[in-house]
Amino acid sequence: MKSELLDHIGVQTLKQQLSSTSNYMRVTRCLCFVTMLLSYFVVYEIFSVATIGVKYLIPQTRFSYKRYFAAGFWTLCIYILELNNVNVEITGDELETENALFISNHASLIDYIIYPYLVLKSTRKPSELEAARKSEKKGEPEKIFAQDLSSILLPRISFFTWYAIWFIPSFRVFRNVFQADENWELNDETLGFVFKDILDSEVVEWLVTFPEVNIFTRKDAKLQQGMSMFMLK
Repeated sequence: MKSELLDHIGVQTLKQQLSSTSNYMRVTRCLCFVTMLLSYFVVYEIFSVATIGVKYLIPQTRFSYKRYFAAGFWTLCIYILELNNVNVEITGDELETENALFISNHASLIDYIIYPYLVLKSTRKPSELEAARKSEKKGEPEKIFAQDLSSILLPRISFFTWYAIWFIPSFRVFRNVFQADENWELNDETLGFVFKDILDSEVVEWLVTFPEVNIFTRKDAKLQQGMSMFMLK
């Protein structure tokens, strides 16, 4: 995960000799996108710290605002994919808007953005679906960023990774990524505490987990770097 994160933000590329203008432009664009996401991340953390005092007074209101922050973050991620002309092709049966557990393989950090994208696709009104079909027939790509931000709130999507259930990257998540072993496990008592909010929730929840574990070796590092050549160009 740590190597994957450094590779996606361009650290591996910066270590190599930049021999052409296109490479400079690619790295510059990547750093601009990362700066946008980091800025949003910092604002969210400031909000979380500033509202700790009202956590027990109006917990539901605070939680709702944090969910709006999460919606905006993932919508921004989807928008960045659109700017890079990344097309997501969805095949199979139409998803129902009901409680669900997604157990998925894991190939890239982009996997985290795919599920908010699915939420947007599965919660649209009939009129929005019809407009999307017309655009598809005309060969026009559908733009997600212009949609109502609240449309990404239901079903609520969370990720179960690194000892915690989270819905937007935070310092806690990154701390666990850099400190925890990928072969982690939780005892029964801790599991009950971690899943308490999900079990007590009265709204539709989508919980995503990536159980795939790779033991990091030099061979795996070379393989990952080779795969990254074909991703997010």
